[in-house]
Amino acid sequence: ELLRQGVAANWMQGDLSILSAATADLNGDGQLECVLAANNGGSEMRIVLSEQDGVVYAYLMNYTDGYELDPDGSFRTTQYSITRYRLIFDGSQAFLLTLPNN
Repeated sequence: ELLRQGVAANWMQGDLSILSAATADLNGDGQLECVLAANNGGSEMRIVLSEQDGVVYAYLMNYTDGYELDPDGSFRTTQYSITRYRLIFDGSQAFLLTLPNN
């Protein structure tokens, strides 16, 4: 259902197709999240599935150019300089946290 037009994002032109799937502990809580790389008419995005207190939340990352998922669960970009990020979740809210470069 998540992949159908208008469900993950109301601006999609059609259904999403999954390019790849990975698991990683994105927020450092010891629980793995599922990270789906998806395509919608040439536009790539990531969908993060995270279970919290028995509820599965889906977070859409539609700004994915230059972001790579590292095995430690952080995202890395080398677009301008090497920068690492972590996602922090709290129910329906998600936050992108910039990590120090060291």
